Amino acid sequence: MGIQYFDGNWHTYIRYEVETLSQDRVANTTTARVSLFIGNDPGGYEIQFDPTYGAYMGVQLAGQNKYLKIENLFIKGSERSLGSVDFTFTHDEDGQAIRKILLWSGSTSGINYRGWYLGSIDTSFTETFTQIPRMSTIKNVEGKRALGEELTINIERKVDNFTHQVWYKVWGSDWIDLGKNIGTTVKFTPSPENARLNVNVVSSTFDICVRTFDGENRIGRDEYSNGWYIGLPANTQPKLKTIELTDKAKATKDIVGKNMFVQTFSEMVCQFQGMEGTYGSTIKNFYAEVVGQKMSITSNGGTFQFFKNYGDYNVEAYVIDSRGLKSNIVTVPIKVLQYFAPMLSFEAVRGGGDQQTIVVRRTARIAPLIIDGVQKNPMRLKFKVKPASDGYFTENKGGGIDSRVINSVTNSNADLFGTFSADKAWIVEGTISDAYASFTFTAPIVGPEEVVQCRTPKGTGFGKVWERGSIDAKGDIYSHNELVQVGRLTQINGKSIKLTGSANDAMKTGLFYAYNMSDLPPNLDNYQRYGYLQVNTHPNDENFAMQIYIPQNTDVMYMRRKMNTYGWRPWTVLKPSNVTMSSEWETATLQNGWQHYTNFGNVQYSRTSEGIVFIRGTCMGGKTIKETALFKLPEKYRPTVGLFKKALNYNYGSAIIAIYPTGNVVVKDNVDDQWLNLDDISFKI
Repeated sequence: MGIQYFDGNWHTYIRYEVETLSQDRVANTTTARVSLFIGNDPGGYEIQFDPTYGAYMGVQLAGQNKYLKIENLFIKGSERSLGSVDFTFTHDEDGQAIRKILLWSGSTSGINYRGWYLGSIDTSFTETFTQIPRMSTIKNVEGKRALGEELTINIERKVDNFTHQVWYKVWGSDWIDLGKNIGTTVKFTPSPENARLNVNVVSSTFDICVRTFDGENRIGRDEYSNGWYIGLPANTQPKLKTIELTDKAKATKDIVGKNMFVQTFSEMVCQFQGMEGTYGSTIKNFYAEVVGQKMSITSNGGTFQFFKNYGDYNVEAYVIDSRGLKSNIVTVPIKVLQYFAPMLSFEAVRGGGDQQTIVVRRTARIAPLIIDGVQKNPMRLKFKVKPASDGYFTENKGGGIDSRVINSVTNSNADLFGTFSADKAWIVEGTISDAYASFTFTAPIVGPEEVVQCRTPKGTGFGKVWERGSIDAKGDIYSHNELVQVGRLTQINGKSIKLTGSANDAMKTGLFYAYNMSDLPPNLDNYQRYGYLQVNTHPNDENFAMQIYIPQNTDVMYMRRKMNTYGWRPWTVLKPSNVTMSSEWETATLQNGWQHYTNFGNVQYSRTSEGIVFIRGTCMGGKTIKETALFKLPEKYRPTVGLFKKALNYNYGSAIIAIYPTGNVVVKDNVDDQWLNLDDISFKI
């Protein structure tokens, strides 16, 4: 209810009332009535006006216009009804209805008498109508959110007798009807088979649709609730039945048994068997590892690297499906048999009453590879003999071994077959072999029969039968009570002994001229591969030695040592006193997780006055992805073009790094995170 005054001076107003006559909740409509009353204030002036010449009041509601006539005006301090008009209109979808009502007058501005006039009205007001109960909504979903698990949909309805029809779709399925005449709850179990609709995800969503009914009449629109999380059913991970491990290496696969392998030689192949996905998923990835050995493969039929160690191990394997789910782990125990290269040491001496028999004293050993108490690796030992002066080796059946029972002999004597002239020297060659490898060794020369002195027209033998030279002596030679050194350190004229081939084989003490040899210090130019090599050996152990190398055109000295366990160590650059360094050794700032391995020296760099940059030291523990930066050289230490250099990895193999004009020293190939030695690196800027 409200009052609106005409804008004239008669103090006249229109009073309006709005009432709801009826509502239709199915049609979502209301029928409302607007009633108008005209009057003027008590104490106001009397209005007597007839006729009113078509004066009226207009009313608009929900876009509908209706009119009431003002037929005469006989009012004084009172009001009278102009009548009422009815409107039927539709509510909003949610049942609400807030509507604006427009009220205006027509042909009233001309009603006037002697300076008194009625004026006009043009106004509006808002009316809120009672909300009509409408569509029900989804309140919540209860239950474990997984395919194959029961779920309960709870519905919030507006009227107690409303019923519903409910649908759902899950994992990308079509709509699935849960039925009609549903009250406030409905239970359902989404089938696990729906997981087949998308085999690349581990979770998805389901959507719900609710349609509301009043009896048989549909109420409003369908209500949707989308994006409810739902996971996979239980036991959805892929399955792996077993793995089959076989030996790819021909040399070993026919010798050892099932799941047994040989250190160094076996190449273990892993075949995944009985693998399957679930609910349509496919197998995408494979993984197997030898536990505790840093050995793994990532493909079906993949081949493991050679076994570095021996013992009992477990191989663990699993597969991953298209959903990224990991299968059960299959564990297979294996045995890796110890293997070492055949070893042989022997000496050959004269024997027999006439000293024309050669006796070999043998110490030999092979890896036995014993399986179920049976040795599978044969031990074979053979000897060959030739005169020291000339001729060819001939096989000798004496002193040999061919056995699957024996795997070692120690200081065992055996006679070679035949007669070996006492006036000649002989060379005996022994070959030790097993199923995998063969090695040949030569014993010191078996000299002629020992005599005090033997004179011939061509020369004299001392302590032996003469064979060559003016003097042919066996045994120590003394002069002035001093033992004369008889080993050659130089040529007869005192000049260096020329050497070719590999520097790794230079194991005899002496002064040598290296003629384009291999295994010299790295990064030498063509001219620097010619130079002076000094070799010093251990007095008691031939496996220990030291080498010093000086290129013939460079004032730089290199040194390295051979260790019994590790073999030749990397070459180290020595700074001669007449080579000045433009900078002291600077410690590099390592990047990407790399750390200094202080036991072997921090990573450092320096530069000579001639512009030669040296790098030394060892690092560990960083990222090994190609192009990963180890550290960055300052501007004055950078090459003008990119360089590729060899370093030493954990397995004493060649690791490749690059040095760029930007100063970045980066990983290229065969670098591991155990440690990386950079002692051999130098370059000229």
